[in-house]
Amino acid sequence: MENKNTIVQRILSELEKELEKYKVEDSSVGTTRKADDRYVYDNIRPSLEAEPDRNVWIKKTEIQEVIKDLISAQEHDNAKDALEFINDPDKLTVTPKKDEYGLTDDQSKVLLEYIFCVEGGYFNHPNDPGGETMYGIIKTEARKWGYQGEMKNLPKEVATEIYKRKCWKANGLMNIENFAVALTIFDFFVNSGNRGAKIAQKTVNRLYTERNTLHSFAESMKNVKPISEDGVLGPKSFEAINNTPALAFLLGYTVFQEDQYEDLMRNNSKLRVFDEGWENRILKKSIFINEMIAKGLVEI
Repeated sequence: MENKNTIVQRILSELEKELEKYKVEDSSVGTTRKADDRYVYDNIRPSLEAEPDRNVWIKKTEIQEVIKDLISAQEHDNAKDALEFINDPDKLTVTPKKDEYGLTDDQSKVLLEYIFCVEGGYFNHPNDPGGETMYGIIKTEARKWGYQGEMKNLPKEVATEIYKRKCWKANGLMNIENFAVALTIFDFFVNSGNRGAKIAQKTVNRLYTERNTLHSFAESMKNVKPISEDGVLGPKSFEAINNTPALAFLLGYTVFQEDQYEDLMRNNSKLRVFDEGWENRILKKSIFINEMIAKGLVEI
């Protein structure tokens, strides 16, 4: 029996064959930046005549993600049954729902399960400059969000709201196509503020610098341009991150995250007591990402 990923690949191949029949011969479209083998042409968009280079090329990975989300939303025992249900004109296809943060139910569940796993409960270590924390939320941050009670009693709902609004949505992480990549950056935003963005930008730039290590990797990086390491994620950063191979990004990000911990400890020896905890945080992130891959929530 075919698994979900095999079926998605087969469907994508068939879609490419069909779309190829309608390929536009206009050279102005054929030479655009997006006209490469990672994209397919959308002949349905009405904007071709007025703006031939805008919104007419669709990433194959985006099609894959849509198909996988549709299959998962049907809640059938296997992918084949889900596809038969989707293709049945007499059945109402269930569409995957996303919340105001751009997260599906599965993604939201994983995001919160992970962050509460690595942050734990109440914490008040004398060497921690953040002071009292509950679920990783420091006291001053809880006060900013209106909570005035004892930190030990901070409701999980308040912590959830802060994480989703401040660390996820405010940083635009819903604009990152690969959820494992987004989770990785989110994790360090929670742990170390805008260093989460700086390390993401540094990862892209260093991979770009080393792109010619292998010809195949250089090809996979051909749509990536160096970006400013200013600690603010904007359109150029999102585009560069989305065009960087996910596995290379995840591995590179981990290297620089570890380096950042070392820098913090060199600058403040009192933080050395948290070394093992930070190492465990990275290990737990790897375990969660491995689980997401196994369950088909992300593709690397």
